[in-house]
Amino acid sequence: MTIMLSYAYAEHVHGVVYWAWPDLVDLLQGIAEEANQTAEAAGMRPCVIVRPWQPRL
Repeated sequence: MTIMLSYAYAEHVHGVVYWAWPDLVDLLQGIAEEANQTAEAAGMRPCVIVRPWQPRL
């Protein structure tokens, strides 16, 4: 969450996509939602989203 919030505080970052293994998407999505809520409460816009990564092996 600390890393996600650091993106929200960075003026040069407008959005972040975390590509995660499918098994980790739910966990990271919860953390991203909390980070986005914290950023919004501090007057910043939410900027973190999580997407499943489907590797082609």
